[in-house]
Amino acid sequence: AGKKDVPAEEPKKEPEKKKAALTVQLPVKDGAVFINGRFRGYGTVTTDAEPGKTLTVLVKAKGFENFTATVTLADGETKELKPELVRQKLLDRVKWIQGMGSPIMVRPAYYKNLIVVGTGDGKLICMTRDGARQWTLNLERRIESTPVFSGAVMYVVSNNEHLYAVNVYNGKVLWKFKMLGTLLFESSPLVEDNRVIVASSYGRVYALSLNGKELWRRDIESGIFSSPTYHGGMVYVGSEDNRLHALAADSGKVKWKMKMDGRVIASSPVIEKGLLLIGSYAGTFYGIDIEKGRPKWTFKTGDSILSSPSVHRGRVYFGSNDRHLYCLNIEDGKQVWKFDAGEKVVARPAVLGNTICVAGGTTLYALDAAGGGVQWKHTFQSRIKTSAVTAYDDLVLGLENGQVASLRSNLQVIVR
Repeated sequence: AGKKDVPAEEPKKEPEKKKAALTVQLPVKDGAVFINGRFRGYGTVTTDAEPGKTLTVLVKAKGFENFTATVTLADGETKELKPELVRQKLLDRVKWIQGMGSPIMVRPAYYKNLIVVGTGDGKLICMTRDGARQWTLNLERRIESTPVFSGAVMYVVSNNEHLYAVNVYNGKVLWKFKMLGTLLFESSPLVEDNRVIVASSYGRVYALSLNGKELWRRDIESGIFSSPTYHGGMVYVGSEDNRLHALAADSGKVKWKMKMDGRVIASSPVIEKGLLLIGSYAGTFYGIDIEKGRPKWTFKTGDSILSSPSVHRGRVYFGSNDRHLYCLNIEDGKQVWKFDAGEKVVARPAVLGNTICVAGGTTLYALDAAGGGVQWKHTFQSRIKTSAVTAYDDLVLGLENGQVASLRSNLQVIVR
């Protein structure tokens, strides 16, 4: 008998899985939604999902703690997830305040998580960024010079007319140099091209090697009360005889000098885009061509300028005794905005991101760099004595009552 052909059984088809979908609906429009590590959008986000596969949802929103959840959807299931976001607890504006036991004359200096403060009774006090004291060095006479750093060496001048080189980590004096005059009004030494340049209140400019040996000196024959600046092998310094001087950094030879309409007291020059930016006691702010030694533009304020300028994104910021902080375009000297601080603005503005911070009386103002609007402000019980220095997201400054304060620019707890 013949064999019957038995038809082969067809394989059973798995039922097709129906796609699932997840919608994440946030209570804030600017919240960012991440699913399985990938950014999917802001606010409300809908995404297809493979049934049975776990989705990890992460939500990040400014001012709120991060939200996470895992979701597994069934075949054809659609689901809405409405995260309840928890607001972050805001931190206090003041991070810490410490008394130094003596008036603070100059802005604190910052280097690699260390803050150094000079006091009216001649002490250098080193602290961590969190305010913990590391060491104290007694230089015997009042310190009105802001320390400057070059690597782990700090340079500072005391009113005993000595320039000191100090190890920043342990406060040990490496060497000292006897000079004629001192440094005042928060002015600093300058370290460039393996030289230490210091310009004294007696009008003498010194160039020293990094081990403290004198290389050259130049007598300006008029008092110098602001910091020198350096560019392209030249040192620039303003003086009390209404002049700005350009000296060769390798020899001290005068390349040019320019007559201004008033004395240079405490406004230290800054160089940006080929212009030397400086203010005079007569209230004029200058943009000076550093090659030609003559003004490209000038801007007149309502009173004397003691504030040193700061630059940020093509603009220059400085204060005047007419109570205003000014913002000018560097290219043409045109005013972009000005801010009334209520009192004379003597301090150098501090730049922190896109924020300009400046003191007026007892209040520190944090202004939007682009438009000058107040982002936040903090008022102390004592007058602000020094310019502020930025230390990461913090601002550190000295008060008239001998305290040093550290302020947070960001009050939100950082959640990663």
